[in-house]
Formats: sequence, C-alpha cells, structure tokens
Amino acid sequence: HFCPHCKKTFEYDPEDYHRKITCGNNKCDKTFGFWMFKVSEMREKEIRIEVKKENEALAKTRAQQRRRGARADKRVGTQTNEERFRNNCLPSGSLTIVLDVVGCWRGACKKTMLGTS
Repeated sequence: HFCPHCKKTFEYDPEDYHRKITCGNNKCDKTFGFWMFKVSEMREKEIRIEVKKENEALAKTRAQQRRRGARADKRVGTQTNEERFRNNCLPSGSLTIVLDVVGCWRGACKKTMLGTS
C-alpha cells in the first residue's frame, strides 16, 4: 500500500481499515484513511456462497488425496523398491538372470545375477 500524498509504501493491516493512518515519511506526516465501498446484501450472499463452495471443493480434494495416500501406504508398507521386486517378481530361493539395461546405451548389455536370500 502507498500513502496517497507522497506515494511512500507502508505495511497495511486489516485492523487499520477503520483507523486514520499517519504517513511515516518525515516530509509528509499527513493522515489518511481508506475508502469503504458498499456491497449489496444479495451480492454479499452470492460471494459467500461461492467462497463456501470453493472451500468445500478444496477440502474434498484434500480428503481424497489423504485417503488415497493412506490406501497406498497400506498396500506398499515400508518396503523399498528392491525388496518389493524381490518379493513379487523373483521366485524364492532361486537365482534369476536379469538384463542390466544400464549398460545398453553403450550397446554392451551386461547380464547380472540377482539372487534372493
């Protein structure tokens, strides 16, 4: 916000709305207030309804995200990606040959042995 007389910036607080503010500039020292614009009762109700709908939609979205996160945590648990791979993809007690595609970008694919313990 700016002083209307000298254009110096100042910190505005909503509690200052009904007060007279004195400019903090040493050369200005003038007092000023804020304009109050009347809003019809019908428009105020419409705005309140719009804001309420937006807040409810936001709360609903956040609740969905929390529920989805809780379900994902329940499915995944505390296992790391490697542990999940070993438990779900590799037969227990056997060795499996898996292509290591990290070296494939050079054209030299390597075969590595991954085992389960």
